[in-house]
This record gives sequence, structure tokens and C-alpha cells, in this order.
Amino acid sequence: MEKRKIASEEPGSFTGGKQIIWSLRTFSSMACAMVIGYITFYGTNMLEIPPATVGMLIMLSKIIDAVSDLAGGVLVDRTNTRWGKARPYEISIIGIWVGTILMYACPDLGMTGKCIWLFIWYTLLNDVFFTLLNAAEPVYMMRAIPNRQDMEKTASLNGIFTIIGAMAVSVVYPILMASMGSTKAGWTKMALITALPMMAIGLLRMLLIPEVKDVQTEKKQKEKISVQDIIKALTSNRYIYLHMLIILVVNMLSNFSSATTYYFTYIVGDQAMMSVASLPGMITPFLLLIFPMFLKKHTIVKVSKICVVIGIVGCVIKQFAGANMPMIILGGFIFGIGTLPMTAFFVVLLADIVDYNEYKTGQRVEGIYASLASFGQKIGIALASAISGFLLQASGFISSNTATQPDSALSMIRAMFGIVPAIMMALILFALFFYNLEPKMPEVREKLAQIRGKVSQA
Repeated sequence: MEKRKIASEEPGSFTGGKQIIWSLRTFSSMACAMVIGYITFYGTNMLEIPPATVGMLIMLSKIIDAVSDLAGGVLVDRTNTRWGKARPYEISIIGIWVGTILMYACPDLGMTGKCIWLFIWYTLLNDVFFTLLNAAEPVYMMRAIPNRQDMEKTASLNGIFTIIGAMAVSVVYPILMASMGSTKAGWTKMALITALPMMAIGLLRMLLIPEVKDVQTEKKQKEKISVQDIIKALTSNRYIYLHMLIILVVNMLSNFSSATTYYFTYIVGDQAMMSVASLPGMITPFLLLIFPMFLKKHTIVKVSKICVVIGIVGCVIKQFAGANMPMIILGGFIFGIGTLPMTAFFVVLLADIVDYNEYKTGQRVEGIYASLASFGQKIGIALASAISGFLLQASGFISSNTATQPDSALSMIRAMFGIVPAIMMALILFALFFYNLEPKMPEVREKLAQIRGKVSQA
């Protein structure tokens, strides 16, 4: 007997308004991630904490995060509610924004107290709320958009909103910093101004987009994931680690915003010019609209390799730009192309990895693999702050909003703006050369369809 498809599995069922609503939560969470990325600058210039200390606090938080991510994945895999498997965890969008406000509302507690305050709120933000959001999102997408063609188109639009969320903060925050960012109270106001509308926008996906019951794997979803299943999933599929590495570095690049802040503060000499430099980047994400056309003939990985090489060229231009705004804008625009495919289509690749693991082991572990992707995202965010802190400390940077920085610190800030991102992009390119899963997927999907058909008839 032929298995009946539900309507949402047909191409073209998830379009238009649904894709926009889906992408609005990504817009909100990406904006939050960018705001959190200013923690190093806030810690050094507002709270006068040494940059290496800020970096150590962030890295310590990530040690805890390693455990929380895996726990979050197991939790999602074992969830079964009337709202679905992953959808209920979208409520965490409220937690990340409330936590951000409180993180940037540090009272006068002395040096130790300020370090503890930053650590507590940064840890809650990342290890609890972002963990649940990131572990659930790919699972939510796979269950709300079962058709791969619709998923690719939604991922393109979602990627645009991801970058727009980042760019919106890149444009708005320097303006806010120039007007109210010279005091601690001003940073609290900046967080409030951003958080209140973003929370409302971020909740729309959960309220309006339901999960679609996956009739093909309904029987398997009732089975609890065992420890043995987790170990097998973590040891039998190398592609999840390549995927995690790529996502880690992409997020390092996306959240190296503190380097840009220091650059415009000490090299350009005008923080407000960050907004001007960011404006051309608003065009970059719209290139994603043409990506589905390329994906008809080429794999996501092949398109990504080309874009990464282009991005490295942008880094070289930025390295030698100095205070020349046309060069900064040109380099930044070209650099922005580098991570576009990975930013947009990482969930599509993750869906392939989940299918591949099901094909190899017979067990579908969506939450576990999503948690590893989440771990890569947050480690990347943490490393961006930690590396910038360590590099500044090593260069002799002075933690003060009024100090004149030594030449060694200025040279390091230039390198953090250009050559360091180029090295990160080279690491992405290295990982992509070993990621050869996509050509195998047509055969994998065909065999999975046969297996699932037998399960649904049983």
C-alpha cells in the first residue's frame, strides 16, 4: 500500500507569509547575539575589567555550556507535547532578552562583584536560554517544513533576516553608543530600547507556525533515546563535527563585533562611522535570494567554498584600509559574502546529517545533533570575545575609556579587523574540503523512503 503524504510535505506549501514569520524570530535572536557581543567592550571600557579577565569569564561559562548543550538536545529529543517536540522551547526568546538587559545593568559591586554579575547573566543567557532555542530550532524547522525544497527557500529568507538582524544592531548600536554609551546607565537604556520590540517580534513564530506531524517517523518518535543511541550518534557520523566546526568559526566571525568597535574607536576615531560602514552590508543578504537558483546545479558546499575565497579577499582589503572609509566599506561588503551560504543553509545541511545518521544507525536523533550545532554556535560567540580579550591584553591594551593606547595595541586592533578574520575563513575552507556528504544524499533519501514506508505500514 502506498504511503499517503500529508499536504505540508508537498513542495510550495510553506511560502510567503509563513517564511517571513519564521524568519522574524531569527532576526530577533541574531540581534540579541550581536548585542551580547559587545560584552568585552562593556566590560573593559565601562566596568574597567581587564580584557583577559573578561575573556576568562566567558571561557569558563563555555565549560558549563558544553554540558548544557548536550542536555538540551536530549531534552528536545524526549519532548512530546500538544504543541510539538521543539516549538514549546521558543518561549526562551523572552529569557535571552530579559537576561541581556540585566547583564548590561551591572551595579557598583567592586571588581569581584562586577565579574560575578557578568558571569552569572552571560551564563544564564547562553547556557540556558540560547541552549534551548538553538537545540530546538533545527528540529522545529525539520518538523514544520518537511519538504527540502521549501526548507532551502525558507533558509534563504531566514539567512537574509539573520544578517539583517546583525546589520541592524551594527547600524543602530554605534549611533546609540555615540549618544548614550559613555556611561553604564546608558548601556542599560540601549539594551532596553533594543529588547522590548525584539521580544514581541521573536514570539510570532511560536504563536503562528505549528509543527507538522511527521507520519514517516511517528513510530520512532515514541521511543525514548537511550544513552547507547546518543553514544552511537556521537561516534558514527563525522559530518556532524565538520558541521559544528564550520558553524563555530562562522559564529566567531559574526560575533567579532568588539574588534570593529575598537577599530572605529582607536583607528578611525569615530564610533558613529560604524553605522556608515555597515550600510552597504544591508545589500549583502539579498544575494541569498538568488542562491536557490545556484543550488539547482551546485551543492551548498561548492557555493560556500567560492564565497569563502571571496570573503578572504575582503579581509585583505580591510587589513590595509586604515582610516580610509571607502576601503573599509568595500572590504566589509566583500567580506560579508564569505559566510552567507553557511549562515543561511546550516539547518539544511544539518537535516542531511540527521537523515544520514538515521540511514546508518536506524535512530533519528534530531535534538542531539541540533545541540552540537548549538554548541558550535555558542563556542564561536565565546571565542570571539575571549580571543579579542586575550589579543588585546597581550598587545598592552589599557582598560579605560579615556586612555591613549600604545602602538602595539593599535597594531593588534588592525590585525583583529583584517588578518585574524582571514585566518578564520581559511579554517572554514579547510573544513569544507572534507565535507562530501551532499553527493551521497539522493541515494540515502531513496533508501530512507523505502524504510519509512515499511515502518508506516507496520
